[in-house]
Amino acid sequence: MNKYRYSALILGSSLAIAASAFAGVAFAGGGGDCDKAGGHAGRGAARFEQIDTNKDGKISLAELTASRETWLTKVDTNKDGVATPAEIEASMSARHQERLQKMFERDDANKDGRLTREETRMPSAFFEKADANKDGALTLAELGNARKTAHADQQAKHGPGKGARFDQNGDGKVDLQELRAAAQNQFAQLDKNKDGSLTNDEFRAQGHFKHHRGNKSDAPAAAPAPVRS
Repeated sequence: MNKYRYSALILGSSLAIAASAFAGVAFAGGGGDCDKAGGHAGRGAARFEQIDTNKDGKISLAELTASRETWLTKVDTNKDGVATPAEIEASMSARHQERLQKMFERDDANKDGRLTREETRMPSAFFEKADANKDGALTLAELGNARKTAHADQQAKHGPGKGARFDQNGDGKVDLQELRAAAQNQFAQLDKNKDGSLTNDEFRAQGHFKHHRGNKSDAPAAAPAPVRS
């Protein structure tokens, strides 16, 4: 279990919007709680299984591309064929809020609608900042507001992030062609042995890359150049 699962979810929601676009796998619709067994490794395995639709233990370029297309279908709420920054943010925010609510309801053993610092296991400084009414406990609304504040801080520091990293033509939107190009580039980078498929280890290596890259710089990486046929 993640010791600081609430902090990870609140901070992670804002950082994900700023810096997780390269992997793209979160957009396939999966996720899971931050404190599931295995942590990031567990979520990576779940995403691998989700994208591996034919269950052959490998991910093909077609499967990876299909996961991007599925993401666009879900995020594109007005069905105009593109994802705007507002649609992307709304989708991520809703997913993280749903996870936050599930965690809260599970940990609120006495069902009083409040969690103590011991129950949340949040660092004291972070807990006190989130505890708006200073009553020594957090409501779901206070946790949600803390997540929104963290996201706003990250946006002010890093900029929009996700849409800009896929938006190769600079029109402020992400379309199907851009997603397909991003999937092709991602696949080429992860397929280390160039056998035309991604193993679980190759697929999960992207998380290792992002983690260590993040230690060097908080700024999102630029989108890779499109692969031309």
